[in-house]
Amino acid sequence: MKFNKDISAAQVTRERQAWSVECVKLDVAGRAPHMLLAIDVHTRQPQVKVMRSAAAKDIAFALDRLFGQSEPPRQIWIDHGFDLSALRHYSLQHRVEVIHVPPSLRWKALSEPIIRDLHAAVYHWHFSSLNELDAGLRTWCRRYAVGRRH
Repeated sequence: MKFNKDISAAQVTRERQAWSVECVKLDVAGRAPHMLLAIDVHTRQPQVKVMRSAAAKDIAFALDRLFGQSEPPRQIWIDHGFDLSALRHYSLQHRVEVIHVPPSLRWKALSEPIIRDLHAAVYHWHFSSLNELDAGLRTWCRRYAVGRRH
């Protein structure tokens, strides 16, 4: 794992090169499931996977589900709040470089608007299962990305 203060989204020149990954606790209809949010740094395309908890095994499973359908990114960017044990095994198994990026206004500018919009969209959702919530979030991500490509 690298610690890099100088990493910039401008250095990412193609799709699936680097993903910003965050573990987020949702507030949905009085319930508080976790989700893993992965944002392609180049395209700003978000992907999500709902998790039962933020435990290392759930995070590793979510990463496999998010990136398992295609080639994994070369880099995963994380900030100080992430459980590193969840990424060690995944990064070794898939040869993905994990880069620890200190929190900064530029860094948060990538994920915070998506997290804010996601919370606003799902706050009053009602769902009968985590699978139903997961499917709804995936649909939201597809729609969100279509309207915001750069």
